[in-house]
Amino acid sequence: DGLLLLQLADDGPTVHGSLLRFLPGQAQRAYDAIADLEPAKMYKWTVAEVTVEGSRESANVLEGAKVHRGGGREMEPREEWSSATDPMFSAALTEIERVIKEIDERELSGPRNPEDLGPFFREQMAYLLLWSSIERYASLRYRLSPDRVTDKVLQLAAERAFQDALAAVVTREDRIWPAHNPSGDAVTLNASNARGSLKYYYQVRSNVVHRGKAAIRDKEIIGKSLRELLDIHKRVLENTLPRPG
Repeated sequence: DGLLLLQLADDGPTVHGSLLRFLPGQAQRAYDAIADLEPAKMYKWTVAEVTVEGSRESANVLEGAKVHRGGGREMEPREEWSSATDPMFSAALTEIERVIKEIDERELSGPRNPEDLGPFFREQMAYLLLWSSIERYASLRYRLSPDRVTDKVLQLAAERAFQDALAAVVTREDRIWPAHNPSGDAVTLNASNARGSLKYYYQVRSNVVHRGKAAIRDKEIIGKSLRELLDIHKRVLENTLPRPG
């Protein structure tokens, strides 16, 4: 999932970070909150020597439990990481914008052959990449453990940044049904219902996956959802991530 793992080594690079100091009597509560966020299968507590304003002291750190497992090659060491420069929140969104721009320019250039499904498939790919970015944001913000993805994603609905972005971007109402269960309940897009709208956008994603490819009649739904949700996601990131630099 692209999680950052600390590996302590005498000959390793210096790792930059922040030292948290807990209020008297609040340490256990703080550690319980950290343990609830960080999955035990991924991390372990270790005591490390750290330097703070030129002074050395001991601190508890979360080290990767099995740093050499789960990847096909040796991981490149990094001295620091920030969500502000995470490629899933920057380069991925730039690529999605490029796909949308190319499709829009192609639409404006003249009549399109109805049998040319290339742009439609590219929108589907871009939509799935957008959801990868959203799911990463939800995992880093709420909980890293492998809960159901939808449970983490739906926590976004309670964020004021998401509610404001939804109200600013969405001007339509719509409803769809699960592709794998057409007799199930419909989910509705409505700017006044943040949780319901998140379920709508996620159901669009699920319909693409369950069908292997979305039905042709879904082209308009996917196109609108891609553009709306990208705008919403960018607004949320602008309000919650630290500034680069």
